[in-house]
Amino acid sequence: MKDKIFRLRLLLRKINNYTSTLVLAVTIFVITLAGIQTFYPEFKVENGQIRVLDQHFLALHLLITLLVSVLFFALLHFREREKEVLDAAARDSLTTLLTRSGFDDAVNRFLNGDQDQKSKAGFFLMLDIDDFKQINDVHGHDVGDQVLVTLALNMESVLGSDAIICRNGGDEFCAFLPGKDADRIKRLSSLDQVFSAKSKQYPFTVSIGYVEYPRQAQSETDALTKADLALYVVKQHDKNGFQQYHRWMKKSDRKHLGLTLREVADNLPVSFLICGMDEDKSILYANQDMISLMGCANLKDFLSYTDRKMDHVIYPTDRPKVNMIVAQAVANVNRKSQRPEIMTFRLLTKDGRPLKVLAKGRLVRDPRDGLVFYVTILDMATDLLADQAVASKD
Repeated sequence: MKDKIFRLRLLLRKINNYTSTLVLAVTIFVITLAGIQTFYPEFKVENGQIRVLDQHFLALHLLITLLVSVLFFALLHFREREKEVLDAAARDSLTTLLTRSGFDDAVNRFLNGDQDQKSKAGFFLMLDIDDFKQINDVHGHDVGDQVLVTLALNMESVLGSDAIICRNGGDEFCAFLPGKDADRIKRLSSLDQVFSAKSKQYPFTVSIGYVEYPRQAQSETDALTKADLALYVVKQHDKNGFQQYHRWMKKSDRKHLGLTLREVADNLPVSFLICGMDEDKSILYANQDMISLMGCANLKDFLSYTDRKMDHVIYPTDRPKVNMIVAQAVANVNRKSQRPEIMTFRLLTKDGRPLKVLAKGRLVRDPRDGLVFYVTILDMATDLLADQAVASKD
């Protein structure tokens, strides 16, 4: 639905451009004909009727007027095409929002305009989509593009027509919001944003950092730097929120964010798997150790081999036992004290080998994906060899 709205808005924008050009061309035709008639009248309007004085000269007048109008229309067309080329360079091809260079130009025109200093006040925003890489990895880049377009439409709708908005690159956006109304930032942060994948609706969230201009920043560059610092404070505190810049935020604070949650998961000394508890028990994420344990080259290879289903990770004869344990965990998910599930079973590796593992899982309720099963997996053969090696050294 949002994709259709997006295409309709593009069509309306083009129709508006061409309609304006056509109206101007018709106006030129009328003005040119009226000018010729003023000096060399060849028809008169009497009693609501047109009386032609000389048909030959009238035809010549109409021809001259038509040629002048066509010439003017052609000039307008080439000018419009030039404007479209320049506009295309200043706009992102996917979302039709401004590019960063187009954003800088628009903000400079606003801040350097003739209005008084008070009317130049506003807020600079930096925002990005939480866990966007995971959306691309799990659902594909086509869905990722849809998420970007959805967010662009939502930003235009919530921030208003006076806002200057751009896609800064990837899933990062920035905006300038004129005025003193910061409530629009809060509304954008709390907006229920969703995308569709395989006929299902999935919510997604954004993190926003912002700074007040000119009270907290001296220039656009300074403002965006400070808004970026505020954004990373949000990312540090569970994401899905908004934060205004404060003086205690320093560039050094970003060092604490050097390890992202994905980097932590990928570098844990254990295989790690996350599954949704939908009908297919869809795989939401697997770290590199898990991918290697299954004998796959990368996440794409792993998701292709397993068809994104948890059951396809497990050796067929062990699936009933694992499903029974998971079903018991689902039945007990609302208990206050929930113990992690510990189980042994065999993986079905890509080359067909059964691989005995020890798994420890915890079922949680996630606001975005519903029930989610987090599982750590240890290769029992490798772990046993490691224990024996340590024992021999002792």
